[in-house]
Amino acid sequence: AAGRLATSRGAAERRSGCEVLLHGSISGTRALGRELGLPSSVRADSHQLVVSAYRKWGDRFPGHVLGEYAAFIRDPESGSAVLTHDALGMAPVFYAAADETLAFSTEILDLLDQSRARDIDQEFLADFLTTGQISSARTPYRGIKRLLPGTAIVRAGGRITSRPTWRLSDVPPLSCPESDYHERFRELLAEAVRESVHPTGPTWVSLSGGLDSSSIACMAAARGISLGALSFVNPSQPEIDERRWMRAVLDRYPSPWHP
Repeated sequence: AAGRLATSRGAAERRSGCEVLLHGSISGTRALGRELGLPSSVRADSHQLVVSAYRKWGDRFPGHVLGEYAAFIRDPESGSAVLTHDALGMAPVFYAAADETLAFSTEILDLLDQSRARDIDQEFLADFLTTGQISSARTPYRGIKRLLPGTAIVRAGGRITSRPTWRLSDVPPLSCPESDYHERFRELLAEAVRESVHPTGPTWVSLSGGLDSSSIACMAAARGISLGALSFVNPSQPEIDERRWMRAVLDRYPSPWHP
């Protein structure tokens, strides 16, 4: 289905000799392009960035590519394929492996027609009912696994294996005077907002009235970035109607608003 990794093979994009399926979005594309040595005059699309990162860092590229995405790369040159996602696992990926076959999707329901996929995993249910959390690769179905953060599934030489792509310990600690953390956070937020703006078309912010979206909208407006605001409201339930918080942002920084 459109928007999912579990698409027909014809939906794959071809870049630099690889076939790639990409779901989600890549952040910091300008900085990533510079790190990959791509010409600054050429704005590479997300598929090209992912393939270029794969060519440089192999299956550990999620540690270098920021965003919220899931990706499948088939490399005919090496005869291998990689199924992975962003380092924090923000984009979910589910897979069912049998012999040399790997079925995958960002939606677990897409995999229920796979062999043994409908068998219930009793241990998963016991863990979930006991703790209320999901802390392993198990899912409600024995034949389907969840791709954990910081991991990739690699198919090479007729074998399917799981490999680490990123660990929190890989990130160097940030050390600066106490008073500088606040300003550094603002710099990172401003950079993230700037990198997310479409270079030619309009950019929208999903303004919910919450702290996250309000901070993004205000940060963009304060730096002269033009955004349109899109909000979902429910007037029939006034107890959850947060338009007053949305208007507080728009009163400070007027923008086109589409509730």
